[in-house]
Amino acid sequence: MPNLAPIALFAYARPDHLRQTLEALSRNRMADQSELHIYSDGPKPDASAETQQRIHEVRTLIREQDWCGTVVIHESAENRGLAASIRGGASELLESHGRVIVVEDDLVTSPGFLEYMNSALETYQDVKTVWHISGFFNQSPYASLLPETFFLRHMSCWGWATWKDRWKHAEWDVKKLLEEVNATPETHTEFNLGGCNGYSDQLERNQRGEIKTWAIFWATSIFLGGGLCLTPSQSLVRNIGVDGSGENFVHNEEKRYRVELADQVSVNKQNAKVSSLGRFALQAFLRWGPEATPINHLKGELGRLKHRLSKRFA
Repeated sequence: MPNLAPIALFAYARPDHLRQTLEALSRNRMADQSELHIYSDGPKPDASAETQQRIHEVRTLIREQDWCGTVVIHESAENRGLAASIRGGASELLESHGRVIVVEDDLVTSPGFLEYMNSALETYQDVKTVWHISGFFNQSPYASLLPETFFLRHMSCWGWATWKDRWKHAEWDVKKLLEEVNATPETHTEFNLGGCNGYSDQLERNQRGEIKTWAIFWATSIFLGGGLCLTPSQSLVRNIGVDGSGENFVHNEEKRYRVELADQVSVNKQNAKVSSLGRFALQAFLRWGPEATPINHLKGELGRLKHRLSKRFA
């Protein structure tokens, strides 16, 4: 396949997780043809001796072998933080290559992950309404009803890809994003999937300085810009960082996000429009988790209806 996208891998201080990420990536069928850029973040000013040791272990590990066809290492002397690292690293590679595949140090990919990403980037290069390629989708009882790939307005940042001309539309001004999201009740409701995903809350927490994340800015930019996200019905990525070891998942949520990986997902060009069933499946998972079976879904909806009626006629 021509023009393989470079891979940007972002790591900090989790060598055990990173090893699993690198080993899985090296087993990908296009790994030996791919260019891997590893961005190793530096210690925070108050980093403990234990954290500094783990960073040292990370930097030893990334030199342990040739994980892909070409490996380029970028080490930061100081701590940039994940948000700045991803914005900077992705922008750098997009400027030089026009497209990029992004993974983090707690993602295990299936052997067909790079095939899927590169095929999708090639297939939808000229379909300008497609802004983002997602590699993850939650385990869903509705998966068998979905095609291999479908489109959503909501993205996943657990293994993803994009193009330079889409990334340039990313908006990093949280005040501006919130103003647009809250411009109409309809926009606010759809952005938050009827109250299921808490996206607005993430923006507000960034605005207050309680968190410093990057993905919500890109997700909001896609949504407000009318962009679409290609999504596989069966995940090609497993997040092993939802075990309580990361900053964004301080409690173990491994069971909730457990998925069976697809060995491969075919990308066949289709009309770029939102899948109603895909949206329904995502909303059901966000509301009820992996137990979002059709029966439980119906029970939940009946419960919500009963609650609304009781309030209305109280």
